[in-house]
Amino acid sequence: MKTANRFLTAFAVFFLYTSCQKSEMQDLKSQASKAESSETRQSSIDKKNLAIGNLYGGGIIVYLDETGNHGLIAALQDVGPAPWGCDGTLIPYIDYSLSGEEHTRQILAYCNEPGIAARLCDELVVREKGDKGKKYDDWFMPNSNEFYRILTAANSLDDMNFTNSISLGGYWLPYQWFGTFQAFPVDPSTNAHYVIMTSYGTPPDLNVIAFMQMPLSKTSTLRVRPVRRF
Repeated sequence: MKTANRFLTAFAVFFLYTSCQKSEMQDLKSQASKAESSETRQSSIDKKNLAIGNLYGGGIIVYLDETGNHGLIAALQDVGPAPWGCDGTLIPYIDYSLSGEEHTRQILAYCNEPGIAARLCDELVVREKGDKGKKYDDWFMPNSNEFYRILTAANSLDDMNFTNSISLGGYWLPYQWFGTFQAFPVDPSTNAHYVIMTSYGTPPDLNVIAFMQMPLSKTSTLRVRPVRRF
């Protein structure tokens, strides 16, 4: 009889333990489901309320179009310093009004030199949440309008890492220099555009007092700020 009672007691304890486990598992699943649903909703909200200055798509948003759903993202750090590349090689001219992405493709199509500014942008890979996160690998050199978007955002944002960069001046643009400079002809096969800035103050009160494009030897080494579109 005692043996039977011990068996019944053990069975009751086991039943209660198993029931508790199932209940705890159901609670955990419910919590996980709620968290996932909340995260999904938050992600949806974030995408509907994008703004300049948001960390998004591997960098920071520096421009939004009229829809508010598309724009330009700048990397959070420069790449380089690096040469513009292919000194002595004349890359076929394309319209300055075209995007930096198109100019970057043109440079890489005609210049196989490793380690140049355009190639560093093209080879940049940014991952979210470590090695297993989403990968962004469609970066390019900004043209003058795109670079100005970055600069405008930098005037009001304190996380562009531009404090020292602007005061030091000098970023490559994806153009060769066609024409003259200060009445002297410039050889586009050996010279390219770069932007030089001077400024005062620090973010978020950074004031640019000069923004000039000038020719510079393709062998010179300058920084580049990669961008991507979304």
